[in-house]
Formats: sequence, structure tokens, C-alpha cells
Amino acid sequence: MVLLGTSTALPKRLIERFKATDAGRLRAEYNRLVEGLAQRGNLPITDTWLANPVLSDDILKEAVPGNIRKAEHFLSVLRRLVQYLKGRLQVEHVETEVPVAFVASINGQAGIDQKMLKFCYDRLHSLMLTLEMTDTDEFLHIQTICNFATLVGTYTRGFSIIIEPFDERMPHIPDPVIQLCCHDASLAIKPVFDRFQSVIITSGTLSPIDLYPRLLNFHPVISRSFMMSLTRDCICPMVLTRGSDQLPVSTKFDMRSDPGVVRNYGRLLLEMVAAVPDGIVCFFVSYSYMDGIINSWNDMGILQDIMQHKLVFIETQDVVETTLALDNYRRACDCGRGAVFFSVARGKVAEGIDFDRHYGRLVIMFGVPFQYTLSRILIARLEYLRDTFQIKEGDFLTFDALRQAAQCVGRVIRSKADYGMMIFADKRYSRHDKRSKLPSWILSHLRDAHLNLSTDMALHIAREFLRRMAQPYDKAGSGQKKTLLTQEDLEKKFIRFLQSIIREETRCDLNYQLKNTLEGDFHHWLDLFNHFESFFEKYIKPRKDLQLVDEFLGADPPFPRNTVLQILRVTQSILENCSNKHLYSSYECPESDLELLDKLVKEHSVPYDLRFSLLTRLRFARAFSSLAARHQYVCIRLYAFIVLVQTSTEADDLTVFFNNEPEFIGELVSLLSHEAEVPERIRILGIVH
Repeated sequence: MVLLGTSTALPKRLIERFKATDAGRLRAEYNRLVEGLAQRGNLPITDTWLANPVLSDDILKEAVPGNIRKAEHFLSVLRRLVQYLKGRLQVEHVETEVPVAFVASINGQAGIDQKMLKFCYDRLHSLMLTLEMTDTDEFLHIQTICNFATLVGTYTRGFSIIIEPFDERMPHIPDPVIQLCCHDASLAIKPVFDRFQSVIITSGTLSPIDLYPRLLNFHPVISRSFMMSLTRDCICPMVLTRGSDQLPVSTKFDMRSDPGVVRNYGRLLLEMVAAVPDGIVCFFVSYSYMDGIINSWNDMGILQDIMQHKLVFIETQDVVETTLALDNYRRACDCGRGAVFFSVARGKVAEGIDFDRHYGRLVIMFGVPFQYTLSRILIARLEYLRDTFQIKEGDFLTFDALRQAAQCVGRVIRSKADYGMMIFADKRYSRHDKRSKLPSWILSHLRDAHLNLSTDMALHIAREFLRRMAQPYDKAGSGQKKTLLTQEDLEKKFIRFLQSIIREETRCDLNYQLKNTLEGDFHHWLDLFNHFESFFEKYIKPRKDLQLVDEFLGADPPFPRNTVLQILRVTQSILENCSNKHLYSSYECPESDLELLDKLVKEHSVPYDLRFSLLTRLRFARAFSSLAARHQYVCIRLYAFIVLVQTSTEADDLTVFFNNEPEFIGELVSLLSHEAEVPERIRILGIVH
């Protein structure tokens, strides 16, 4: 709280300095706040929404309350808010309040109402911009207070305020904390649903899929779960329930400290590092459990035995240390030394780092990553979910734990050409109510023979799996069914889809062969356009109901509306996305007039005396695309020739000109000979010559 006092004192000094030197800037800010926060800057609408995705639109459009528009008044409000929070921290027992009660308490003791709290974040942001504060880290604490105040003032439900006087792990040391806990995930995604008409949520860990609509409070139009299409069984999940000594293994609170469990977990990892090449990733249920089991393995000598086969790297809560550990882990795998990476479920690595290819040939999930069930935050959230969405505590805890487990083990499979093993090392995974919560792409490869395994059985399965994966990889797979599709394969599948639609509605078969190489340019779709044209010529053009001839009513079969719409959509998409649609082919460069003339002379053996005439026609055709432009060009040339003859005093020069261009007039007029007729004015000009 001393830091918070410093954070409010510095802006006060800056305000006094600005009043003395540049009071106009503070006045301009005041006027801007009167107009409303939506006018405070030049950010596009999208950027403004992304900057405040959880704030209501009325906050941005509404004017800031009058009692915090002036900078000194706002700082006074912040000081009263800080003093109130300091007083609330002086408690001896845990207190839990809903936002409505907390705001009422602030209003009664500090004189700060809900509307003032709601605008704290944006008012501080505006003040810092006005005062040109560049060192934002110095004001991080007061920014946190303003964020807290804005959220408390904005939401009346879905949140709770929990005040804990000490950490339960060290109750003898006072460490008071005020926590604002969000229990309703639908609040975060609601602006997305409100802003966009179509929203697609996709992930490999959306299981069970029917629980997400309840948690996010929406009604899905389509809900589908798809299997992975693989050319081989490149995933090998296993459930290990006991060690080689047949003692059960689990991270249940009453078993996790058992020396037999710790020893069996260590023996499992030791056996695997000796058999599995490259990288192995291990996930633990918490940092404290990982630290404890690593110390126990070190005392038992297991850690030293593991390091005889692979190097060991550990994730810590320090970002820099974890980044360095990951970098060295990858280097060890790249050079062939092999490595083991110890990580934590719900940690930084589990949420966003991929261990594809040789970086992760095996992942071991030690235990079931349940949340700490005595946590005040978790208890409050479970109560909210039970009362609001009728979700049972056990269902949510199991769902959350198995989702985290799937998130961890899924780090090792990032493509269809990859392969890896997954070991769920806890006897609770053998129960159907737990195992069924795993994603279908894992359950489809989890055989009955891979359940309830011991360490030696898991080692045997791992060796057999690695032996199969060591064989040459055939992309076609069994039955020559491709799952790794090229651009050509995708385009062929798309064409076959269109053919099936046309056959379904017209019962005609428009078979054709695509080019061997499809580059995606416009001219590669010519076969498709030709078949579209054939379809229109055969089934659309002769329809009597379109030509309105003879007995047109009921004379034709039903109009193939869906097919025509599909063809038009495809045509539009191709035309919009082809970068070379103005050319026939991207491999054909625009030819010069002389290059085109040379090509025509060689192909058609054009006589020498006709080549100039052909060149003139080529230039004429390229330069003027419309009939009016061609008429205008010929008239201008003829007028220019008349002016030349009438004004020239050099008879000899004219004689030389006519000798070199004896057919000038006739050639010029003949340029229009292919038209329906030569206009009268041009014929008169030609006769005048």
C-alpha cells in the first residue's frame, strides 16, 4: 500500500506542474471526457473493442461522471479507494462478498458509487496520456487498482471478492490478499457472440462436447465431433495403474507421498528413457509435487540413473529459466543426446509449447491434474456453477482435470506424419467415468489391452510401437487411402464434389480429366468452366420457361436452382481469388507488336509486301478496343494527311513520300473494312485525298 500511495503522489505533482505551464491540455481533456470516452482517440472501432472486450458499449459512449472529470478530483477518489482497500485487508478470517455488496460497502465508507468505479480504468488511461507518462511500470499498482474497480463496478454477477488474511500453507505469517474471482466464463465470450453472427469453436480437447455450451451459456446450431484420419496407428495411449512390484500408483493426496509410489514412478521413467529415443516430456500435477518427487528421486539415486541415458531439464515459475531450459532441451534432442523435460499441468509449457517430431516421442502424465479442492476460489466457483448452470461439483472437477490431461499429452502429436506415446500413470484413469472424459481421438486408439498396465507391460508395448514406427512411412497407408493431401488432391476432391451435385440434380455425368499439375492460376480452371458452360448449354439454354416459347408452363423439369447457385458461387470465388485473371495464363507474358508479327509470319508464311500492313492492323487492334475509337483514329489520320498536303511547299518531299507509301490512303481506310460499313465521312475524306 506504500507503493500505491507513491503511485498517486507522482500524478498529483505532474498535474500541478501542468496547471502552471500547460493548463490548456488539462482543459482539453476535461472537455473530451464531457463528450464521452468514445471520442477520446482516433482508434478504429475494432481496435477499441479489442482493447476493452469485457466492457459494455455504454461505458465507451457515456460521459465520464462529473466528480472524476477533473484530474485532482479523480486522484482524490483513488486515494479514498486505496484507503478503503487498506482497511478491508485488516481482517482475521476469510471473507467472501458478491460485487453488489462490495460496491455498497465502498459507497458507504468511501463515498464512491458504482458509476465512478466503472470509469476508473478509462479515466486513469486518459490522465496518463494527458500527462505523457512513459514509465508505465511505475504505475502498475494503481493500474491494477483501477482495473479491479472497473470490473467490480461493471459486473453484478459472475464475480466474487475473496479476502484472505494469510496463505493457508503458512497460516502463521500474515499475508492479506484481496482477490476478484471470475466464475462465469460466458462473460468473456459474450462480446464475441454479440458482435459476430457466425462463431466457430474448435479444439482437440473439447470433451465432453456437451458441457461447453452450458459453461459458455450458448445454444450451438451445429455440434460435431470428428475423428482423426490417419494412415497408421501413430498414437499409442496407455493407462498405467501399478508398478513392476504390482503396487498401485496414484497422486491421490493419501498416496502421493508413499515411498512405493514415488519409487514406481521413478522406475517407470527410468525404464522408458532407456528404451525411447530422443525427447520425453513428463507432466506433474503441481510445482510442489514435482519439486518433492524430484528430490526423492535424487535421494534414491534414480535421477542419476536417468541422466546416464538422457539430460534432464525442469520447468520453473521463472519465465527466463524456463525459456533457457526449453532451448537447451531442444538442442539436446537435435544433437542426438536425448533429454527429459519435467513440466507442470496448467503451467506455461503445457498451455502453449509443442513437442512435435523428435522433441516428444513419449509424454508421461504423472497423476490426474485435479485442482486444489480446498481453494477458496475453486469452492466459490463450484457453488456458482451449481446454482447458475446446475453443473455438479464432481462433474466439473473431472471435466477440468481430464481436459488438462488431454492438453498435456496432446503436445506430442502435431501432424499426421508425427508419432508418439502417451502414458496416463494413475490408477484412476482405469475408471470409466474418468477415462470417458478424454477426447475421442485418444479413446479411439486406447485399446483394452493397453488398460490397467504395469511398468514392464508398458515397456513391452512401447518397444513394439517404436519398432512399427521405425518402418518407412507410406503416406498412402493401407488401401491406398490418402490422408496427407496435396493442393492437387484438394482441387480434385472439390471437383468431384461439384460433379456429385450436378449428377444428383440433372443425372448427367460430366467426367473430365484435370491437368497433371494444378498451380491454382486462372487457366487451370478452364476445364471446370468449360463443363459449367456445357451444363448451361444442355440444361439451361433450351428451357422453354426461360425463352417463353410454345407451351412453356410445366414443359421442363424442375429448375436446378441449387446447382446453378453452387456453380455461380464457385465461379465468383475463383474469379475473386485468381491473381492473374486478366491474362489467359500466368506463363504467357504480354508480347510486343513485333514479337507477335514475327510469330504470325512464321506460322502463316506472310509475304514480305503484306507484313507492314499486318503490323499496322496489329497495332490498330491493340490500341483501340471500341468502334468509336477506331473511327476517330482514322479520321484524325486522314485530316492530318490533308493538312500535310495543303501546307507543304516541298513538292519533291511529297513525291518521295508517295513513292514510299503508295497505298497509304487505301491501307488506312481498309482498316475498317471488317466493320459493317465504312462511315460516309471517312469515305469522303478518302475521296478528297
